[in-house]
Amino acid sequence: MSWYVANAILYFRFEDGNQDVIPVWENLYLIEAGSPDEALSKATVRAREDEGDDSASLTYNGRKCSRVCVGIRKVTSCVNEDERPEDGTEVTYNEFQLDSLESLHRLARGEPTMLEYEAAEPPRATLDSPP
Repeated sequence: MSWYVANAILYFRFEDGNQDVIPVWENLYLIEAGSPDEALSKATVRAREDEGDDSASLTYNGRKCSRVCVGIRKVTSCVNEDERPEDGTEVTYNEFQLDSLESLHRLARGEPTMLEYEAAEPPRATLDSPP
């Protein structure tokens, strides 16, 4: 068995139907599996567990909503994929480009900045598209 990280994309669908903004979470799940395909299947099941409206109590900026899983964006094998991850293990990475050193420093400080996300090799399956 090997270790993988699966990146799941979930968004908040507003109950009032006005999707003037689309808040998105990218949840990363640590998955133990025998292959990337198995990791994708397990991650899909895990991501679906995060869907819902928390018994009608979920809100985003005061608006009632539900979390909807759009799909698994990528599955990455861990650097030490055959060893159990431990403190300090690099489990995944993201790659993107910025337009300036100023943007780089804003990113490092956790401030808003525009970036171009490098596309990963897509997973072999996706979930149904939202309406």
